[in-house]
Amino acid sequence: MKIMSTRNNGAVLAEVNPMALVDFRDKVMVAADFTKLNFQWAHMQGSDIRFADFTGVDARVAYFSHVIARGAIFTEACFYKADFKGADLRGADFTDADLRYADFRGANAYLANFEGANLKGANTALSTGFRS
Repeated sequence: MKIMSTRNNGAVLAEVNPMALVDFRDKVMVAADFTKLNFQWAHMQGSDIRFADFTGVDARVAYFSHVIARGAIFTEACFYKADFKGADLRGADFTDADLRYADFRGANAYLANFEGANLKGANTALSTGFRS
């Protein structure tokens, strides 16, 4: 992954090898622009991705456990079977996202927007902010 530029504390990333494993564990990437990138099987555990933009990403079976993602944008993204256990998702936007079978156990999704999102089979046990 190559960092193309930075703006307002956020990195703009490009040139992602679709076969490369994305490993951003425990990184600070506030307001980063990840739009439409391939995050399949990505490791983001424990990272600070507040206000980052993941619009349209393919993050099937990605690991976002214990991330700080307050205000992050996940619209129209695919998080099929993704792991969000213990994540801070307060105010995040998951509009029209594919969240089928994602694991949100213990996540805080207070004031998060799930309008139009597909939560079929998602595990929200012991989570905050999910409406049934």
